[in-house]
Amino acid sequence: MQRILNRIRGVYRVCIICPQLEEFLNLCTRYRIEFWGIHRIDGAQLTMNVHGAGVKMLRRLSYYNGFEIRILKSSGVSVLAKKMRRRYALIGGIVFFAAVMWIASMHIWQIDVCGNEEITTQQILAQLEELGLDLGTFGLSVDSEYLSNQMIMRIPELSWFAVNVKGSRAQVLVRERVEKPEIYDPDEPTMIVAAKSGVIEKVITLEGVKVLDKGNTVLKGDIIVSGIADSLCNGKRTLHADALVYARTWYEMSAKIPQQIALKQYTGSKKTKTSVIIAGKRINFSLNSGIQWENYDKITLEKTIELPMGGILPLTFVTEKYLQYEPAKTELTQQQAEEILKPELMRRLEAETDGGEIVDYSYETTVSGGAVTVTLKAECIEEIAQEREFTAEELAAAEEEETETENE
Repeated sequence: MQRILNRIRGVYRVCIICPQLEEFLNLCTRYRIEFWGIHRIDGAQLTMNVHGAGVKMLRRLSYYNGFEIRILKSSGVSVLAKKMRRRYALIGGIVFFAAVMWIASMHIWQIDVCGNEEITTQQILAQLEELGLDLGTFGLSVDSEYLSNQMIMRIPELSWFAVNVKGSRAQVLVRERVEKPEIYDPDEPTMIVAAKSGVIEKVITLEGVKVLDKGNTVLKGDIIVSGIADSLCNGKRTLHADALVYARTWYEMSAKIPQQIALKQYTGSKKTKTSVIIAGKRINFSLNSGIQWENYDKITLEKTIELPMGGILPLTFVTEKYLQYEPAKTELTQQQAEEILKPELMRRLEAETDGGEIVDYSYETTVSGGAVTVTLKAECIEEIAQEREFTAEELAAAEEEETETENE
């Protein structure tokens, strides 16, 4: 704590030249001059630390007591303030810069959108710009309630909208409207049909009449469980069929890749361009902004100046690095092509079966016409039950049969 207070008051390292050093120290004590860090050089010289007030008093005493004082080093807040006292332009610049920073921190220089999935960020920002919220908008003028009401009316897909302004940042929080789920109607007449072709392994009937069973071959769309059942009173009745159907299915899919491919071979040539974006306006510092290379990679780095308490300045430094490369043709071996294509085919198969069990699979590779083709053949067991509503003809036939039974 004492060290901090010393830095605020200012610390001077002084050299005292006096034939009677003991009398000098007694003199400092008599006039209550604070000193510390004494280092005796010889019988007539010593160095020590004093405050600014002590320096003034020592200079006054040196005139009457015949000793010499030299300032070796000075530091601290008061010393810096004293040095800057006559530098009006520098002080004015600091005050002006602080005022600019304070005014800039009250404007919005970054807008973050969170929570959107189907609605694009660009769509949300475009609507906000029309409503008056854009980069450079005065933060205190943002009416969150007004923006929320207007955005929900302008974008029907939104169910909730909010804007939180903190310093120079505006955080936009959205919630998208959730589609109403299909209402399950247990009284709606349905059939269970095959979603894919295959050989049935197991049928677990929860409701309805089983038409096909284990060992039967089905094509896509074939009825497996019927929604028409016998009734003790009316002869026939319609119901909502429900079942789990597991079938053995087979897949064959192929992927191809050319043997001749182009790889990037970097030449080592680099070019860097710098620019600054001030309040949305870009200023380039590079004199020659063109790139003469035909093939190059571009890496962009952006650095935004952030202030304490979450504020940011309307100042972004942009560094663009360009790396030249030459396309070098190389020929893939059959093994390299397989290492690329096989995982891709397996991902496609897993997506197609959607959680089904892959019982067996094999790969076949052919090389023809400068390309490598890998074919995946797989045998799977998966759930293929799919609900289907009655067709108009099926429903009419069922009602007609039910009517005839009632007449009899």
